[in-house]
Amino acid sequence: MKPEFAENIIVYTIFKKKAQWYCTDKLIWQMDFRKLYDAYREKGRQMKKTEGEIAKWIGTFSEFISSRFRIPVLDRDTAPQFFEAIVLDQTSAGELAYQWTRTETEEDRLALLPSLYVDFDKKVLYSQYPEQDMSYDDLVPDGWKGAYYNFLSMIPQAEQYWKEAQC
Repeated sequence: MKPEFAENIIVYTIFKKKAQWYCTDKLIWQMDFRKLYDAYREKGRQMKKTEGEIAKWIGTFSEFISSRFRIPVLDRDTAPQFFEAIVLDQTSAGELAYQWTRTETEEDRLALLPSLYVDFDKKVLYSQYPEQDMSYDDLVPDGWKGAYYNFLSMIPQAEQYWKEAQC
């Protein structure tokens, strides 16, 4: 998948001490879909929608989670199922560096910068996703730490494709 600003995101993950890059649809990384579903329901109430209108707008919870492989909460327990579903979205620092060298616009470079750092081992999600309407750090599972934080220096030097590509 080629990164496109505001369409998909680059994510650095750590699971069972193994790091991996992904370029995926941005919506699947809101880790607790229960919290997200409740937020949409509350937004519907604030818009003075009836329960029937809200149900038509966002669907049932079962319909809602179908957009993410029927995984309601993405955490260490559900990560294997999730990673199996997005295996074709795996990428590497080398591939991302190659794409970086071929970028022509600032928007293309922004699309290629990592948006999320998700460490399933330490139960941490850091986001530096620039759009205000997508709050990844507020939608982490209970017991996780979520923060809007510039995590680029946390990624090992050998994986920092945006720097390597500049040499």
